[in-house]
Amino acid sequence: MSRQKVNRVLPPIQQVLPDFRGLPTDQSHKQYLVEQLRGIAKKLRKDKAQVFYSMRDLSRFFKAPLRTIALVYAMLEKEGMLSRIRGSQTLLTGKKNNLRFPVRGVVGIPIWLKMMVLSSFTRKVNMKLEEELRQRGYVADLIFHNTKEEEAQPGFAERLLQHQLDFVVWQNPSPQSYQNLLSLRDSGIRVIVVQTTNARTDLPAVIYVQDWEPAHYELGRHWKELGINRVVIPYNFNNIAFKWEPEVFKTALESEGLAVEFYEGEPSGLLKACKPSNDDEKVGLAFIDMPMANLICNEHPLLLQKLARKVTLAFCRGPLRVPFLERLGVKPYVVGFSAEEMAQRIVNDIQKLPGISDGVRHTFHARFWREDIRDDGAV
Repeated sequence: MSRQKVNRVLPPIQQVLPDFRGLPTDQSHKQYLVEQLRGIAKKLRKDKAQVFYSMRDLSRFFKAPLRTIALVYAMLEKEGMLSRIRGSQTLLTGKKNNLRFPVRGVVGIPIWLKMMVLSSFTRKVNMKLEEELRQRGYVADLIFHNTKEEEAQPGFAERLLQHQLDFVVWQNPSPQSYQNLLSLRDSGIRVIVVQTTNARTDLPAVIYVQDWEPAHYELGRHWKELGINRVVIPYNFNNIAFKWEPEVFKTALESEGLAVEFYEGEPSGLLKACKPSNDDEKVGLAFIDMPMANLICNEHPLLLQKLARKVTLAFCRGPLRVPFLERLGVKPYVVGFSAEEMAQRIVNDIQKLPGISDGVRHTFHARFWREDIRDDGAV
């Protein structure tokens, strides 16, 4: 099947640049071509879009590599001058905005993919953010990355900048990501950071604090009233971005009269670690490390079944969906936040960001409950 003929109405490039005698020797060829084609685009632009010159025609005229012309077209497309249709044609965009609805801004939301998979709260809060932003005329751009370490790499900020963002909502960024936050701010992007208590607050961002501690104290007090007197905390130190969090959590439980032990061994040894030392001892099993919680609860169902008979379970860094627990009829305790409250507060403030200074803006307070956990993170 032959390709459809493209109807071009622009004058030949030779008529538009009659004085062109060759690419300059004292200037970057790409920069020269950007300036020339930007000027041509502005001069020939009309109210409605029209077909622009093909890259091959310009490559022949300027005697420039096709790759260079493609890079120039990409730059002009980012500026909104051109619109490339892959395998077909390039359009010179019209002066009139043909968008059906005006867009107030693009909000980038970096998301660690592993937490999106493991944490029902992460899924729910980002769904709520997208919904709240859309209702107010913003576009949510979810930007996934595979490892937590990526957030501290120099190329991460560049990757975010390529999305042409106006704002960034970054949840619990790596403690080593300060330079990337600074790069975003220096590029004119307002950054909103959601982070735990005790994380550094001298960031170039509007900061929302997640305060877990009061709910952890309340959980410890409640467990003490139930007769629980020892708590085992399985965790992998390498999975925890903020290294002080295990000790802070331990202090909260110990202050309520509970004995606390960390368990760093293999899952197979956890049953022995949770075994009561006498008939009067009741044991709680508390997770503050989401990957470790998923490893034990979803990858070792037989172990989980035995543990559920002996201990009281708690997910202390938000809900984790464990279908096997639902089948057993076990209702673990959960410490977490309201996704609706966080999304509404953040999006409301995005609309007022020009008048909001960097620094701590608001503190969200966690609560604890004991309910069935559904896949959407609701309780």
